[in-house]
Amino acid sequence: MGSWLDGSGAAKLGRNHLRQRVRTGSVDASRPARSPPAHPGDTTDLTGIAPAVVITPELDRLHAEGKRYARRLREAGALVEHVDVPQAHHGYDMNDADKACQSYALIARYVSSH
Repeated sequence: MGSWLDGSGAAKLGRNHLRQRVRTGSVDASRPARSPPAHPGDTTDLTGIAPAVVITPELDRLHAEGKRYARRLREAGALVEHVDVPQAHHGYDMNDADKACQSYALIARYVSSH
């Protein structure tokens, strides 16, 4: 499968990279997830859900729901890390390269360790 990091250890996780991984078959986009259904408003028991990293942009309209979901994951023993991205709106990774790289690096560290 390869690493989510390039040779220098920098994150190479971006939209184009993910699209390429799906196109080349290194990610099976057609295979359904095996974890229980989960989203911030869901009340499903999260026991046994895969470990997760939650990133919530501070100014996102869904910020409160993301924090609530992180709390539920923590209670289920599945929260690896929760990061609040300061002064960021939904989609910040499309127009703030520094914040995007920090978030992608966090994701890459988690993915490469599991």
